[in-house]
Amino acid sequence: MKLDQLEIFLEVTRAGSFSQASRSLHITQQALSACLRQMEADVGAILLVRSAKGVSLTAAGMEFRAFATSVLAQYRDLKKNIGTACPGIGGLLQVYVNSTFYLERLFYIVERMCGQYPDIKVTTSARSHAGICECLEAPSEPNVHRIGLLNLPAPASDYHFGKLGFHPLVDAGYHACMSRSHPLAGQRRLSIKRLLREPVVIALADQSDTTTLYRLLRRYGTPNIVLATTSLNVWRHSIASNLGIGFLHDIFLDGSEPFRTSLKDLIKIPLVEDMKAVTGYLVNGVPGPVIETFISFLPETGNRKLP
Repeated sequence: MKLDQLEIFLEVTRAGSFSQASRSLHITQQALSACLRQMEADVGAILLVRSAKGVSLTAAGMEFRAFATSVLAQYRDLKKNIGTACPGIGGLLQVYVNSTFYLERLFYIVERMCGQYPDIKVTTSARSHAGICECLEAPSEPNVHRIGLLNLPAPASDYHFGKLGFHPLVDAGYHACMSRSHPLAGQRRLSIKRLLREPVVIALADQSDTTTLYRLLRRYGTPNIVLATTSLNVWRHSIASNLGIGFLHDIFLDGSEPFRTSLKDLIKIPLVEDMKAVTGYLVNGVPGPVIETFISFLPETGNRKLP
């Protein structure tokens, strides 16, 4: 039995459903089901029972969950000890983002990474596209590593980064987010032009009219922005209170925190138009061990949609 099978099993028990776990793990439900059937065949017992309400653990499943939790904890401790001993895996990592919501996600990414590599210290800040480029082009400092995370209107080939290297990870579309009581909440799909008749709540890292979302919406009309905020909680509360509708890049709809909790009271509706943005990282020169380590923790690394 492999460690990733144990991770899959624990994610299913945590999520409480196959569909939610498959989204979080970026695998199909068929592959997830096949993996669990193989585990049950290996141990010779039924571990999970599926029902309309989700999944529940059998007695054997409870015992297996304790086993899986213990084994993975030991493995993390082993990686932590090895990582600490690895030369070069340490120093200050400065992460710059042009998407405010990426800051919300970074807490969980950094928490996991620093748990395994305690000699890496991390600072994060939101900057404009130009501001990130300026920071990365600044003179180097001993044992300081810099990386930018950019969310840009697709295609990425439309942009020039000078001597900096942009490495796209994933391109994805957007969902419209609105209150359950919103008049459009019952629709299966919505056009952007129809949604632009509604007030818009937008997240911003710099000027609201320079954000990726604003530039994408401008291709279809002029958005009526009633609120621009740097807070996910304010964004969610404003939409839930019917102050306006929001748009959320699909990379945040993978079931991870903090978005899983923040979006549970909102309706998410796919768009008719193919409004895509590309997410990737920007570095100066060849990424070293610290930056490569950070990249390996990004959810998008395992969810590439680009050739």
